[in-house]
Amino acid sequence: MSRGSFGRTVARAAASGGSRSYRARPPVLWYFLMVVIVVGGVFLIGYSRNQRLHQASASVAPTKTDNWHAALAIDLCGTVQPNLPANTNLSTAGIRTFGDGVIDVDPGAVSNPSAFTGKHATLGTFISTYGHGFALSSTTLTMPAKASATAAAASSTTTPAASSTTTSAPSSTSTTTAAGSKAATSTTSAAHRAKTKAVASSAPGSAKASSTTTPAKTGTPARTTPAKTSAGSSTSLPATTTTLVPVAKGKSYVDGHSCPSTSKTPGTAHLVAKVWPSPTGKAQLITSNLGAIRLTDGEMITLAYVPSSATIPAPPSRSTLLSDLGTTSSGK
Repeated sequence: MSRGSFGRTVARAAASGGSRSYRARPPVLWYFLMVVIVVGGVFLIGYSRNQRLHQASASVAPTKTDNWHAALAIDLCGTVQPNLPANTNLSTAGIRTFGDGVIDVDPGAVSNPSAFTGKHATLGTFISTYGHGFALSSTTLTMPAKASATAAAASSTTTPAASSTTTSAPSSTSTTTAAGSKAATSTTSAAHRAKTKAVASSAPGSAKASSTTTPAKTGTPARTTPAKTSAGSSTSLPATTTTLVPVAKGKSYVDGHSCPSTSKTPGTAHLVAKVWPSPTGKAQLITSNLGAIRLTDGEMITLAYVPSSATIPAPPSRSTLLSDLGTTSSGK
């Protein structure tokens, strides 16, 4: 081939730019790879976000091996209510109270710990698990009927207890249910797990304790009942009445309604919570989504239905909380 013909061949090849069929073929593989990369990236971002927002409860404190304590008080129109009686469902409630004004967060004590670990360890979980009509929403607090019923039974049976030898033991049993539970727990405070087991069997235990102590108490005045026990009842009634009869009678308290003029804090009331991160920490006022308040070890919460200008006190069970924290070597 002459040099001139070779040059013309190269020029024709350069001018053609390849075959027409090749130039008409779309880059399908390139587009496919781009789609795979974009879809995979979006999936991974969504998955990581979901894992961060919905972390497994088993790995987020409190876990089923943790045992936390938080003090709780309820302030209604300026009157701090008596401690809630001990849970009647201790075998199924991993967040509960023993009647001493302290919330016990112990998921490992029940068969379904995952319902009380991690993000489930909230004030709302404690209230909904407690039962007896105890409820908390964004605008309404409903007190448990159990507290009112227990108090009514206590006040109605205390007088016959002092005047009759045959009814003293049963009535004393009904009035000292919460106190009996607390007494049982305080005697085993050296190990909180022992406290849990003791109170979990408080149905027979507290009754037994009260029935053994009451006869010694009422055995002497039993012989003097014909002489009308007005003096005896006057010495025992004040202590029982002041500790067991609550202001709230199983009723609901709605945000924006008024505390009566006869209350300590009359005026338009709001449902709020004052939260201390520790017994010595600085309090924070929470005004919304109260049920979502996370429970932490050493925390103190006063759930209040009061006017905006009212002073909300710390829970009276602070000393009990400090004792429990010391017992469990909390470090707070």
